[in-house]
Amino acid sequence: MLGQIVEPDLVLLDLGLPLVSGYVVLQELAAKAQAQAVPVVIVVTGQIGPHTSLPHARCVLQKPVSPDKLVDTVRQCLAEGSPAQGT
Repeated sequence: MLGQIVEPDLVLLDLGLPLVSGYVVLQELAAKAQAQAVPVVIVVTGQIGPHTSLPHARCVLQKPVSPDKLVDTVRQCLAEGSPAQGT
């Protein structure tokens, strides 16, 4: 799926995708060795439970997200070296 055609600098992923679960996409990314270094920014509606597994997620943003917050988060995630979940 993702990562087979191009090697992105970052993946911006909405967990509420209409045709395939964003959780499935995230798991597929986490399973691909070549995608391990690609930061993933998660966008969600509502709260994520404390025990929800988000492998490979660098940051989690809640909707609605202001354009400035989104741009700042993307820049921060691209600048960081190792995955770390935050808001």
